[in-house]
Amino acid sequence: MGATQWVTLQADSYEAKVSVATLCAHPDSCLANMVEMELTSCAADPAATHPCIRLDCCESVAREVVALLRQRDSYSPPTDVRLLRALQQQLDFLGLPGPQVVAGQEVVLVPSYRLESLLDGASWGRHGMYIYSSSTRGWANIAGDQDCRPAKMQANGKAGSGLVNAWHQAQAPQLPGGCISSHALVSNRQEGLLLAIGGYNSDERTALASASPHVLLYDVAGGGWRVDPSGCMYPGVGSETWAAAAVDDHTIMVLGSSSDGTSARNDLLDLRMWRWREGCGLENDMTHNIGLVMYEGRALAVGGRQAYADFNSEGVAMPSATRKVRAYDVATDAWSELPPLPYTGPKAVGVIDACPVAMRLRNALDWLA
Repeated sequence: MGATQWVTLQADSYEAKVSVATLCAHPDSCLANMVEMELTSCAADPAATHPCIRLDCCESVAREVVALLRQRDSYSPPTDVRLLRALQQQLDFLGLPGPQVVAGQEVVLVPSYRLESLLDGASWGRHGMYIYSSSTRGWANIAGDQDCRPAKMQANGKAGSGLVNAWHQAQAPQLPGGCISSHALVSNRQEGLLLAIGGYNSDERTALASASPHVLLYDVAGGGWRVDPSGCMYPGVGSETWAAAAVDDHTIMVLGSSSDGTSARNDLLDLRMWRWREGCGLENDMTHNIGLVMYEGRALAVGGRQAYADFNSEGVAMPSATRKVRAYDVATDAWSELPPLPYTGPKAVGVIDACPVAMRLRNALDWLA
């Protein structure tokens, strides 16, 4: 490419002198070909004073292109979505790779739950959506002093008319004796499966009713349920409440609580072979109505209660629900505790029926996808 070491990049009123080595860091790119052609043209033209390439983009995009070429892996892209899209379009034209996309921070949200108190007068309205981040190892109530959940998620809320065409009716999980209720539902993205585990026959939900030992598999294409695929049945006979989560691409985890709500068995199902294995369960805990979610490779069990309240020596009822958050490490088959949900009121309150979800805060570069 001759002895020339610098080329001027221009766009509108913007121009920058960039080294040939920087411009040609990707030798197979369209930009490298443009540089080579400009250098060859200048070498053949005695009147040419300095090689120059004009980019067909605005000044702000050209600045980002030059910054990306110079800073490489340390480049920090802008947060403006329109500028990002224009930058991506220009990079595609020049044949240059885009900036490294750093995934947004993953957090756990608890948008929906019930509070249980043994004492009257607890302030329910102070509790909205909780958010947890491992980077700060703490929970925050992002509702302030009010419940920030949309009205549609609060009591008696009705879906707007815009949602009508987004839903369709599907058959409820059914056994030969009728539909089941109080079961755990879990989906698996890799295998494309929806499973219903545990529960009771809705026509037999009495104190004497026995829980279902079946695994029900929903066929999305066919619109129906299959019972015990490949002969697979749930091994947690005697469980009274259930919570389930997809552990990885091929495994689901089910916590089945004992009848008194003081322990829970932990069963993991390999969907490739339809085989169960037993994991470390929860002991001496409050395990009815637990919320379960996968977060950073661990299963978080949020809240829970026991079936009946204990009483101290003075005959005063002890708390029968908890704010604890436990973390199950699948690799080590062990439990640990995270900070509890941060209720700071004066009453003894626990969290039950929590519906935790893990989500990744959106990085600006995700808009380019």
